[in-house]
Amino acid sequence: MKRIKKRLIGPVSLVMTVILFIGMFTATCYAMDNKEQSREKNTDLYEYRITPSDPEWENLEVQERWDISNIPEEYAATHSTNALLLSLLKCPFISNIYYFDTPKEGIDVFRNDFPAMGIFLNRDNALEELYKYKSDYETNRAGIYGEDSREYFEYLIVCDLFVYLQNKSAESANLPAGQANRQISYVQTPNGSNVMVYVGLTYSDHNTTQTLAHQVTLDAVTNYNATIISYESPSYNCHAYAWYSTTYTNYWMSDPSAYMSDGSYSGTTTPLINRRITYKTGATLKHSGVISSINGGIVNVKSKWGCAGVLRHEETHCVYYMSPSINATNVEFWKAN
Repeated sequence: MKRIKKRLIGPVSLVMTVILFIGMFTATCYAMDNKEQSREKNTDLYEYRITPSDPEWENLEVQERWDISNIPEEYAATHSTNALLLSLLKCPFISNIYYFDTPKEGIDVFRNDFPAMGIFLNRDNALEELYKYKSDYETNRAGIYGEDSREYFEYLIVCDLFVYLQNKSAESANLPAGQANRQISYVQTPNGSNVMVYVGLTYSDHNTTQTLAHQVTLDAVTNYNATIISYESPSYNCHAYAWYSTTYTNYWMSDPSAYMSDGSYSGTTTPLINRRITYKTGATLKHSGVISSINGGIVNVKSKWGCAGVLRHEETHCVYYMSPSINATNVEFWKAN
């Protein structure tokens, strides 16, 4: 009898364990479904404490503006996907997405700097909500709002987020979107090294528009206290501006490292007017600029921000310095040899 009893205990225990597991799994799924259903009922938009339309904005330090524009993660986790999307579109720093070579690179940075965006993009129904927004605008609102409106600007952002979710791995983070079909050429460093450039890029090569580039140029003034030197252009970027020419505007340079590695320029700890400045994450070069002035120990820089304009800004007043995800602790100065 003892042998029979031992043989019966195993199967009975296994069945009980399976039943218990199924019950726990079902209860967990039910709780998760209830939590998601409850979250989707919370449709109140996030109210930013201070925005650029408030007079108090002018009195804030740039870092304070950044901080109060960050939607709390508690809100993001407990409100509907649609409410989260609409709230993110009103974020004063949403323009940060477009200060890089591609929207993909900008979105990757923004989702880390502003975690609510990461929460939104990780939602199962994020793509559906973007599609609904896009379709509604194209069907019902496209004829109402002009290309200079905030509504159209937000629609363009939604289009880029939609493409981002569809093709997260399809686009290089470091080269223009239209690189495969564009003319390339080479320029030379002062010491004769060849550096590849793209020639004559247009807004369509970047999958963007002049309207959007113009708006994010204006936002740089509002958010970072920048001064516009020249307006938006899709044909040249920060590296071409800083290393090749501040006046010739038809080259887009992805990798200027030869200027620093072949002895044309050498590193220095002393910032002086017309010397170059680079922002790096480790060894990865994120941004280049030219020192325009030094006032009271504050280094002022002029640099091209993606497809946006050439801007004069303080060394620390730019996304390339302030972004925690870039973490550009390696800011370097370069002098011509």
